[in-house]
Amino acid sequence: MWETEYEEKENYIWNYERVDFEGRVVSSFSDNISDSDKGENDGSDLYYGVFIGWNHNNWSLSLEHTIFEMDEQKPSLSSLGLTYNF
Repeated sequence: MWETEYEEKENYIWNYERVDFEGRVVSSFSDNISDSDKGENDGSDLYYGVFIGWNHNNWSLSLEHTIFEMDEQKPSLSSLGLTYNF
């Protein structure tokens, strides 16, 4: 099972100036436009990955890579571990 939350923000600044033939500003206009979107997604999908481990005396070395299948996203997780057992 998985669940995500997201927030998107956009901000636009628009400036306009009208000049005459001599380069003088006759009129100007400025506007600031903002837009935002929030949402949540959840579901239950399969995930797959590979795990490799190697042990020598008291030391262990492991490598893992997992890929999660979600609606429009495909996040992944990679980890490398070094362990000493006593």
